[in-house]
Amino acid sequence: MNESTVHMFSFIANRRIGTKISAGFAMVLLILAVSSVIAWRAFERAAGAVQRYAVLVENSATFRDIDQAVTQYRGHVREYVFSNDEATAATAAKDGEALSRLIANGLPQITNPERHRLLEEMAKQVEAYAAGFQHLHAVNVEQGKLETDVLDTVGVKMTDGFTAMVAGAAKAGNADVPALATEGRRLSLMARLDVNKRLGRHEEAAAG
Repeated sequence: MNESTVHMFSFIANRRIGTKISAGFAMVLLILAVSSVIAWRAFERAAGAVQRYAVLVENSATFRDIDQAVTQYRGHVREYVFSNDEATAATAAKDGEALSRLIANGLPQITNPERHRLLEEMAKQVEAYAAGFQHLHAVNVEQGKLETDVLDTVGVKMTDGFTAMVAGAAKAGNADVPALATEGRRLSLMARLDVNKRLGRHEEAAAG
């Protein structure tokens, strides 16, 4: 033991008991203070890690919800294309609005630059997809009006006209007109059938 250490112990030994107790408490308090600082710094690091993990989980949940919304949206759009059902079209439009809201709410939460750009690009694609669907729906609605108000009405009148010609020619005793009118009636029915095949089944051969 060197001389300085001996001197320190001698100094402590010569102090009064109250002084020694106070010094002991002071040392304990100092150790507690140092331990508290170390523990607080460790807690801050752990809290930061937990916060980063929570952000990752939240971001993952956002992209998961968006992915599910995209799948549902496209499914209803495809269903409408094949069914031409207005209720399905309304559901698809609501899906598109919900998807746009999800992306808009997710953009402020995504701070990673690459993921943020990805979500911005996705927002543009959703907007373009929605515009395309709206155009398709408008065209289908217009086509439906043409089918009901024009093609069906005019087609019936056309066929009925040939039928009336057959009956009128027969009463008049005209031998040539009934055969021509009958053929015209047959061709009108065939034309209407092919139009329905083209519109309903998208058959190119029927269009020809």
